[in-house]
Amino acid sequence: MKAPLKPTVVGSEPVHDKYVIQFAPELSDLIKKDGKVKTYRFGSKYDYLKVGDKVELSEYGTNRHIANAVIKNKEYTLFVDLPLDLAGHEVYKSKDHQKKFFSSYYKYIGRKVKDNDQFIILTFDLIP
Repeated sequence: MKAPLKPTVVGSEPVHDKYVIQFAPELSDLIKKDGKVKTYRFGSKYDYLKVGDKVELSEYGTNRHIANAVIKNKEYTLFVDLPLDLAGHEVYKSKDHQKKFFSSYYKYIGRKVKDNDQFIILTFDLIP
């Protein structure tokens, strides 16, 4: 599953209820139709999530419901160590391509994403 052509620019930190994970609009179909079951999240905002927690996936900007899911795995890494091609996540051409996307999604932090920035990798299963 290829990364979308153009990432959404997220200029202000998304506000949502606890146990809601927002996704850029261009990722909705990847979740519903193409098997996207992993998300990379900057910082520790989702540190409270535990394996087994039920969450709602919604669309950034519209709050449109995408799906319900359960967290299956949670791990921590640095941006530099995020895979470019991980099953269940969109594929990036290069580290620069990946950094461009994440710097757009996290524009609200006021700088580009750095190699030593912490990320959480969440794996989820869709549930009815």
